[in-house]
Amino acid sequence: MTSRQLAVAIGVAIAASIGCSVPSRPVQPSTPTTEVVASVQIPPPESRSPQVTVEGEATWLTGRPGCISLVTEAGQRFQLSGSIVLDNEHRARAGEQPRAQRVRVTGYVPERGASACHLGLTFVAEKVTAVSS
Repeated sequence: MTSRQLAVAIGVAIAASIGCSVPSRPVQPSTPTTEVVASVQIPPPESRSPQVTVEGEATWLTGRPGCISLVTEAGQRFQLSGSIVLDNEHRARAGEQPRAQRVRVTGYVPERGASACHLGLTFVAEKVTAVSS
């Protein structure tokens, strides 16, 4: 056995003894659902939730730019994020839509991170639709 073959064999043995594993694949976005749910299932901190559609009250202008809140029908409180949310905030600031309104939001809870706004967990909105009361 050459010294190179010996080094490879030792490396394989060490990797096997410490439990070398194949890295997991990134989470693929789930198939969008059109069913409206009353509450969002909160995933473990290292995972994102499946895509869901939920209704609630969005407050576009909270006193802090970029801090948009959503309170679902079930009373869950989220900080909305995503470009579509910022577009709605801008329209509310310009007087083109209400400061707060009932909405249907399709999106997901991402892997956990700190929320600068302290409004609750982040909910990444991919689609927002105003709902008549």
